[in-house]
Amino acid sequence: MAKPNYLIGVDGGGSKCKAIVYDIAKQTYLSTGLAGPANIALNLPKAKQAIIEACKLAIFNSGLSHLPLEQFAVGAGVAGANDPKAKQALLAWQQPFASLHVTTDLHIACYGAHNSRFGAAIILGTGSCGVSITENQSQDDFLMLGGHGFKLGDKGSGAWLGLHAVQHTLEVLDELSPASMLSQAVIEQSAPDAMQIYSQFEAANSAKFSLLAPLVFSAADQGDALATALLREAAYYINAMIKKLLATKPEGLTLLGGLAPLYLPWLDQTLVDQLSPAQNPPEYGAVFYAQQCQQANLKA
Repeated sequence: MAKPNYLIGVDGGGSKCKAIVYDIAKQTYLSTGLAGPANIALNLPKAKQAIIEACKLAIFNSGLSHLPLEQFAVGAGVAGANDPKAKQALLAWQQPFASLHVTTDLHIACYGAHNSRFGAAIILGTGSCGVSITENQSQDDFLMLGGHGFKLGDKGSGAWLGLHAVQHTLEVLDELSPASMLSQAVIEQSAPDAMQIYSQFEAANSAKFSLLAPLVFSAADQGDALATALLREAAYYINAMIKKLLATKPEGLTLLGGLAPLYLPWLDQTLVDQLSPAQNPPEYGAVFYAQQCQQANLKA
């Protein structure tokens, strides 16, 4: 098969999947496409569908819909790829692209944040995790913190905050805990009855729980004691991750994800002062990862 003229970088997160087309000859990023969640450890079929949909939309928006998918090489950073079984299952997929290179969403986010250079990053979104990639490590060998899923970890993530908000609200509705601004906000957004809330969240995924995260920050801003306690616990954990990653002496450390700016006032200011802004979004990092893999294949 001829060498592809285009790459697609995919950022597959717990809430959405974003793809961007890269013209190799012109060294130019073209258009993007957006689809649903792409956590391969939680729902592999839906993740595959989201990757295909995001890539097809990016190709269409780039004016390249006349080209078949087999002319595009894909670098995909996806949630759940830190699970070896889930990653292997995705790699076994008879996918339609020229090639598919898979790593974690955290890995490509770090690459994007540091403009394809070595560095460290913490994602605070639907999930939470940290990574440090240093010069003496290979592209698939790096320090990773967290990323264990909101049922076992992901402290400070949107899903973790939402889960605790729901648990608190059920206790309030059972009259085992006093009502709070947070419980009232959850009731207004979901349902006024404990069994109705149970029905909504008993089998909910991390993306659904994370929709409640803004309620926690809003309630804390208004002085709600439980919301404040949750954010202080989360901030303690995030501070610990920052310290651990800084100890690896990265070229830079960046906070990423939708909740990152909301957490800044809650973190240790001396640590915040050592953070650096992201230079590029995660999908750019996925393109760089694809380039690395393509080059490695040529040398092999």
